[in-house]
Order: sequence, then C-alpha cells, then structure tokens
Amino acid sequence: MPDQTFIDGVGDVRLFDGVVRMDLLVRSATRRNKADGQPAVEIVSQLVMSPRAFLRVADALGRTLREMKEKGLVTGDGESDGATAAPADETADAAAAVPAAAAEAPPEALPPLEPQADSQRVGASPNF
Repeated sequence: MPDQTFIDGVGDVRLFDGVVRMDLLVRSATRRNKADGQPAVEIVSQLVMSPRAFLRVADALGRTLREMKEKGLVTGDGESDGATAAPADETADAAAAVPAAAAEAPPEALPPLEPQADSQRVGASPNF
C-alpha cells in the first residue's frame, strides 16, 4: 500500500525554477500557539511537481469539488461542516502563475496519470 499522509490544508504554493511546490499542513496535536491557544500549524510534507502535473492536480480537484457540490456535500459558497473552499480568485491566481508554455494542452485534454514504477510565491492558503 502506498504511503498516506493526512493533511488539514495546503500552505504556501510556489513556482521556482520551473517546479511547483506545495507545503502540506497539519494542526499539531501537541503544540499550541501562545497567542490564542489554538493548535500550531506544522508543515508535514511537500508536494513537488512539474507545472503540467500541477495543471492535472488543479483539474482533478476542480472535478471533485463539482461532484461534491452536486451531491450537496459542499454548498455553493464553499462551506461544509465549517470548512471553506478557497475563493475562486485565489485558486485562479495559483493557476495563472504556471507559465503558459508549460501547458501544451488544456488539463481536460491531458491523459489521466497512471502510477509510475519508479521563488515565486503564488499565494497563501486561505485555510489558516
């Protein structure tokens, strides 16, 4: 079974030297913020991918969000059980940071990814 990592959200997303990097965040079970007593946010991992792979991920997340809306799991304003989706303009900003030359075809024209055998700040996560 592949490794699984639980995350509470995504932090910094940036494009640097032609590579997109996304910080994966969790709320600490043991550390607290001194200011408000809330669980501290920690980076647990980082996704590193090509701009083309980033477009595939953004497309897959968009399809999943549409399906969740259709099933009533997420309302039109992006709320579900207190969780909120990123505002459309922030996700658009992230996608806009990927150079046009990196996307030879629109995401819907790209084939689905199959498992293989073997700095520029885009924006901060609205989750924290």
